[in-house]
Amino acid sequence: MSGDITGRVRTWRSSVGERLLVGDRYRFVYVVVAVAAAVMALSLTAGHSAALSPFDEWMYFDYLVKFPTQGYVHLGEPVGDVAMNWLACNGFQAFGNTVNACNVTPIDPAIFPFAGIQSAQLYTPVFFAPTWAVGTAVQAVTGLSLLEAARYTGTLWLIGTVIAVAAVLRQFRVPASAAIAVVLIFIASPFAYWTYTFVSTDAPGVLIGALSILLIERAARGRSNAWWLVGLFTLAMLIKAVNIIAIGLVVLYAVTRFIMRYRDRVVWRRPGAWLSALRGRGPLAMLAGPLVGAVLGVAAQLAWLRVVASSAVGAQVDMGQGRPMTSIDVIGQLWSFIPGIFATGSFEMAAVSRLYLPEPVLAPMLGWLCLAGVVGVVWLGRLRGVQRLVTGVTLVAALVAGPALAVMFTISVGEYVDLGARYGANLLPVILLSVALLCSGRTQRRVLLGFATALFSLSLVASWIVLVAS
Repeated sequence: MSGDITGRVRTWRSSVGERLLVGDRYRFVYVVVAVAAAVMALSLTAGHSAALSPFDEWMYFDYLVKFPTQGYVHLGEPVGDVAMNWLACNGFQAFGNTVNACNVTPIDPAIFPFAGIQSAQLYTPVFFAPTWAVGTAVQAVTGLSLLEAARYTGTLWLIGTVIAVAAVLRQFRVPASAAIAVVLIFIASPFAYWTYTFVSTDAPGVLIGALSILLIERAARGRSNAWWLVGLFTLAMLIKAVNIIAIGLVVLYAVTRFIMRYRDRVVWRRPGAWLSALRGRGPLAMLAGPLVGAVLGVAAQLAWLRVVASSAVGAQVDMGQGRPMTSIDVIGQLWSFIPGIFATGSFEMAAVSRLYLPEPVLAPMLGWLCLAGVVGVVWLGRLRGVQRLVTGVTLVAALVAGPALAVMFTISVGEYVDLGARYGANLLPVILLSVALLCSGRTQRRVLLGFATALFSLSLVASWIVLVAS
């Protein structure tokens, strides 16, 4: 009798777990991560001072100020007086005031970074138009400055991002507890702090990566139209050129997925099979959609570069290392994004007391977690099917993307450009997926969830302390 009851309990627990994994109850994951993202982002953003993020927020603020009158900033254009005065009076977060010329007239551009010349001319208005619109709406309601109001767009980006990442995790059959854990770690990471609580063009990156891998996997299963990727990739490249990483990841995944599934199919011998396969949910569309999207996305970016060149009012700002790229540089870029992407900006966080753990502890901890997820899950070889494929593609993309992007930037600028880990934002959804799949056992999931909950809770408490003190 007791054995029968025990068996029924186990069956019930297994059934509940399955529904949490693939059924309607997985919506609970979406609710948890969305609420967690909103609470964290709003708390951190509200606690910010007027100091600018060192990750180009000064240039983005100038873009926002000029957007209503000129639409975009031009190559060689001086930074406007509004942004100049803001930096002169408030300085950079973590670095303090490096200019010390508050309300000084006339403004001397020579004492400012890049001699007061804009460096955001490569960005189209696609990101700044909605940022300005939301910022002005928040400004009208709250009375905040345009910059401080525009920072709240990061909360919207983060909420959309964590929902999309959770959808990716569900698509690859990650248990609910592991999904919540890795997303909470992401929300509490230094990367999220700098990306979603300031004005940052990195904000759409993780969302684009998540939507890309989600669409291609759904298309591979015949559940979605692969041609949606054409529009997504074109939009992604108009937002930021580094989103080409998401395109490369999806093309690589689509090609290998296609070879695995369709290379021996007899269906190709039937009349009209090729044309039928090109339809939205056909197997060839899984290849054609990403490839056409890649071509159109690159074409859109090249067209914008022509606009930038034709409307230039001055020379290009020197943004490189002042030397050509070497083979050592290329090799060094192999680990541009792993293990450092989680801990992007961690040293700045330590400097402004936003860290809930000392930087020497947190950065390596998140770095090892990232490395273990991407490399360890492939090394152990325990996964099968699409889970094995997506983690293998993730490892290849994480290693290749850095050198490829460095070469692209070097050709564009004319000298070597050392990339920051934040440029690998497109890869974060599949990195989180790899970490979740590595911790697939029940005990591992519990440990991961405990770590994530502690990390998130400490971060949130720290943000409230800063908010009260501000």
